[in-house]
Amino acid sequence: MNEKERIEAMMRGEAPDRCPFAPAIYEHKAALINKSPADVCRNADLLSKAVEAEYNTYKPDTLVVGIDIYNIEAEAIGCEINYDNGNGVPTIKTRILNESNLKDLKIPDPEKDGRMPMILEATEQIQNKFGGEVLVCAGVSGPFSLASSLMGDENLLVASIEDPDYIQEVLKFTTEVGKQYTRAILKTGADVMVFDSAAAPPLVSPRQYKESIFPHVKDLFSSLQKNGSRFLSYIVGGNTVDSFEYFIEAGAKNIICDFNADLNAYIEKSKEKGVLLRKNFNPSILINGSSQEITEGVQEILEHRKHYNGIIFGTGILPYDIPSMKVLFLKKIVTR
Repeated sequence: MNEKERIEAMMRGEAPDRCPFAPAIYEHKAALINKSPADVCRNADLLSKAVEAEYNTYKPDTLVVGIDIYNIEAEAIGCEINYDNGNGVPTIKTRILNESNLKDLKIPDPEKDGRMPMILEATEQIQNKFGGEVLVCAGVSGPFSLASSLMGDENLLVASIEDPDYIQEVLKFTTEVGKQYTRAILKTGADVMVFDSAAAPPLVSPRQYKESIFPHVKDLFSSLQKNGSRFLSYIVGGNTVDSFEYFIEAGAKNIICDFNADLNAYIEKSKEKGVLLRKNFNPSILINGSSQEITEGVQEILEHRKHYNGIIFGTGILPYDIPSMKVLFLKKIVTR
């Protein structure tokens, strides 16, 4: 099996020839071509080159086109981005949404606004080059995370309590942004990963998620499925086990079990649901642990594959300057 065949077999409910390997590589892909994340995330050719270097170096079973995933839509809507962040991921400098000005914001055109066209171009380049061999996805913001990018976490959470009706209008807006952007991405032939970690506990309780966020995520995933997404990936970090059932009900088919969460609990909720679980390995163990500690940590995760075929081996986000030899050592243990 090649990388794409391995993931496609799992989506059909079949056991792959080995456990897929999908490390979380964002700013680190810039290091692979000796460039800064700020340079790579603003240039389609550099981004394509960095993703190509990621594939050639690690042969992961999925590829994500993107570095500063949570900034793309917000910048296209009007937020100012701080690119002067060394080897870190660029951050939002100026947020533009407050408690009353939603009416002034316009849904961006993916073909024209901000860096959206650049992401589409890079995604198409990678899909054309590697799409037959590996599952290529572009990263996008989920509805609540985009709202957070536009308002800031604290302002969003306060407004969610003081004016929940207004926040529902905000989430309708951010969902429509996501629907239009993802339609454009899916036209390239690549798939999509939806990142929505602002919706994770403890900032958002399962009850809040169900009542306020779930309907919008369901709307987005209905659009994704209608427009050809097959991976239906929803990435929310942290211990989300108590919200997990709502992710599935919304239509997600690929969900992460973060390194601080109990894989057994996620497996129990996933049985007979056709869900692929990406179990994240703790990056601090990879960076600072001994070979034995890394090996034991990997084996602990892989042991669960005896009871559940739908596990993808992932990692927490890897830092810019992690030595490639460490990532390759991790892959060797996972795939041997």
